[in-house]
Amino acid sequence: MNGKHEPLTEAEMAGFRLDAALLDQLRAFAPPPARILDWGCGRGRAVALLRQEGFEAFGVDTDRAVLRNGHALLRGRGLDPERLLRHLDDIRTFGEDGFDILFSEETLEHIADIAALAHESYRLLRPGGLAVHSFPGMRRLVEPHLRMPLVHWLAPGVPRRLLIQACLLLGHGPRPPWPEAHDNRGRPMPLAGQAALYARYLEEKVHYRRIAEIASIHDRVGFRVGHRILGPAPAWAGLLPESWRGNGFPAGNVLLLLHKPDIIAPRASTGSTPS
Repeated sequence: MNGKHEPLTEAEMAGFRLDAALLDQLRAFAPPPARILDWGCGRGRAVALLRQEGFEAFGVDTDRAVLRNGHALLRGRGLDPERLLRHLDDIRTFGEDGFDILFSEETLEHIADIAALAHESYRLLRPGGLAVHSFPGMRRLVEPHLRMPLVHWLAPGVPRRLLIQACLLLGHGPRPPWPEAHDNRGRPMPLAGQAALYARYLEEKVHYRRIAEIASIHDRVGFRVGHRILGPAPAWAGLLPESWRGNGFPAGNVLLLLHKPDIIAPRASTGSTPS
């Protein structure tokens, strides 16, 4: 399968699936032709899939180069990629109350400013609309991006970096190793250099939070908040603290459900409807 830095292809789309629980939630809440916004859309795989199912789907992302890697496929399907896939800087081109559903899959843990996302989600959703986010719980045993156990449980610093280096020594880590973990001749960096690279990624690009904190931020904006943990848990997990089990231990994803109330106070318009 191609990575996000490669053009999206029809062959890749043939094997692409959204998380089943997430897709079921979207279909149950607002069947086609509901308006849907994919927050963190990448190359637009979900947008293309949902358009195929009859949804009026759009996407937004922070990386223009990655967005462009989905343009050819969308054009090949007779769609307008510049209209459907927009950069975060252009989020205000989507007017308020314009979407039935906003969703993300494995994106929320990469967003540094959750409060800004909460406010923007509230603006974008129609009264009665729904935001759905699926993301890895902070107490998963194995960090899903690096595929290393427990490294995200430690604070940034020397102990985390040493644990990452030990994981690499034991054969744990991204497969294949990231291109950035090689020198300019394509040879793997020394383990200490790889560990520093992966530790920096965790510090700068991943922001794990407790569910209670995420829920509180969205509650203050005005959402009605609910969540559930996806994935099986062994019977013995019930002996562990709720702060672990309720945050994804041992291998769970969180499905966060945010309902915008049906009746809200009138407010001034700040944009146009999605075009």
